[in-house]
Amino acid sequence: MRQKKVELFILMLVLMGLPNGILNAQSDDYRNQISLLEDVWIATSERNELALLDFAVSSNPDISNAAWRALANMDVALGSALFDALQQSDSPIRWNALTIRSLQTEQLRQLENWLSDASSDDQTQIGILNVLGQNGDPVSNDILIRFMMEYKSHIESDFTSSTSINTQNNQVLKSLALAVSRSLARNGGSAELDPVIVNLAQYAPTAPIQASWLYGWYRNAEARLNNEALNMLGDWATNEWVELFGLTRQYLIAILSRHNHTDLYTHLTDEYVLTTHPLEGVETGLAINLMPFDSHHERIIMSLLKHENPQVRIAAIQASITHAEQLTEVFRHKIETEITTTPTLNAAEWLWNVQLLGRFDQDKATELLAEIANNNESFIYSNSHLIEAYLSSVRRIAPREITLQVMKTISERDASEPTYRAILQFMNQNATYFGRDGLDSEFLGLVETIGSVPSRRLDVTFVTFNSSYPVAKEHLSNALNQRIEQARESWSERSETLLVPDFDLLASLGPAPKWIIETAVGSLELRLDPLRSPATVTALALITKEDLHIGSPFHRIVPNFVAQAGELWQGDNNGSPYFRVPTEASEKSFVRGALGVASAGSDTEGSQFFIMLMWAPHLDGRYTNFGYLTEGFDVLDVLLQGEPILNSTIISSYE
Repeated sequence: MRQKKVELFILMLVLMGLPNGILNAQSDDYRNQISLLEDVWIATSERNELALLDFAVSSNPDISNAAWRALANMDVALGSALFDALQQSDSPIRWNALTIRSLQTEQLRQLENWLSDASSDDQTQIGILNVLGQNGDPVSNDILIRFMMEYKSHIESDFTSSTSINTQNNQVLKSLALAVSRSLARNGGSAELDPVIVNLAQYAPTAPIQASWLYGWYRNAEARLNNEALNMLGDWATNEWVELFGLTRQYLIAILSRHNHTDLYTHLTDEYVLTTHPLEGVETGLAINLMPFDSHHERIIMSLLKHENPQVRIAAIQASITHAEQLTEVFRHKIETEITTTPTLNAAEWLWNVQLLGRFDQDKATELLAEIANNNESFIYSNSHLIEAYLSSVRRIAPREITLQVMKTISERDASEPTYRAILQFMNQNATYFGRDGLDSEFLGLVETIGSVPSRRLDVTFVTFNSSYPVAKEHLSNALNQRIEQARESWSERSETLLVPDFDLLASLGPAPKWIIETAVGSLELRLDPLRSPATVTALALITKEDLHIGSPFHRIVPNFVAQAGELWQGDNNGSPYFRVPTEASEKSFVRGALGVASAGSDTEGSQFFIMLMWAPHLDGRYTNFGYLTEGFDVLDVLLQGEPILNSTIISSYE
């Protein structure tokens, strides 16, 4: 009996130790993977194309995949060598190296031949379809249409054997749908194809494939469908509106509104508009912006203004500004009442409301804005981004001399560096507005006042100012002009060396570390991808360790596209970190919640990041995609421009 108890006790100890044992094994596997890829990542940071081509044909899939990702991010001059490596490698993502580069005519024809010969190779089909959809010429367009018609014939005849495009794989079919829709949007197609695409979208086996067939029309706002296709879309919306995939409803709202199709009105009921997802609500507001205005639209806008999401309400106000002349007195009175009596409106929404009021009562709107500037407790002094939004409202409503006076008032009431920088950036963004009649003494005096504050952050903004107002050089003091020139030299001195991944740091973070961003409206929890984006994750870890993101606002919010943040203005930083991060675009798609890095061109990445509000495949292969949102989609949907990051933390996979 005693022996059995001892055996049971030992068994319990073993079982208790299993999780740690598994965790240690996973940690060892991940560390080995990092060690294996170390040479590839060093070659990547050195942009060593020859070494990467050697790695690309490695028999080890981890090495080969990492090399192909790197090759996709640089302009490989070895065109024939690259195509030779494509034939020698069996990496499923090797085609990604062709998605953003210009291809020669003979290379496109070679790809098309490979596609025709790959009827049973799913990964080859997917890869080449993606390349032709993004980079193909009119001949490629015709070939994609041929494959589309073969697939249409296949489903109509219930043909069971394989066609040129492997219809058994939904991922292949999604790639075909997206390639055709994007190619037609770029190269154009005959009107007879429009009903075919609608029909294929209606009978798509999955929601993502359905959306892929329609994406080209949604993306290309100038696309005009023939009447048969439009009526088919209208009937589809009429018969299946509630059952439709949310993204498909968004696309239908956009496409039908651009054609002012009456079937759309029947679905935008008060109940639907009030309860719809924020993405669809914003899409509805954007649609009304484009459509000829009538009583239907005012009713819809009134419902949108009751939506719980601020982005939806702002989209409705923007649509109202577009159609301000057609608004009824009842609607106008409601707006004025909300502005003057509703304290719960957020600052951004209030400013849009004032802009609307200014379209039919300029004096009242100007008076309200003036009160804000003269109030020391005003919201505009709590956030420098709100100063820019506030000044934009003044500029749209009041004459130029009043805008200048308001800028001067703000500078006197809050003579701080962030306020000065916001004013200077506003001047930069409105150079034509301020400079069309010459630069008067009051404007130049305000610039000189701002220039009296020593600040590296202002120095960077002054460089932009100098580009916007080259004539100002003749009127500003020698001291300020000298400071601008010194700032230009300092700003242009960027390291030519790309950041090399910190292998020990990445090993300690694990394969999927957690990044938590805290804001006043809630927290965003994201998972990072070190193996696909080692330098980017290294950079983020360094920035986070020094708390450099804290206080940085979400400075760019584009509804139904991205929320962007990450400018660094703490300490000695001038908006960007002291290092350059290599572009690490991969095969991952920019779906809703994807985490990307802002870029001004190849290998210009730094500290700025963005989170996708909705799917945008035109970004695929062009930007680093280094993680995804796991919790906080409701927070993402209510973020407004200027919302600051309160805290930023990276947690290892092993914690």
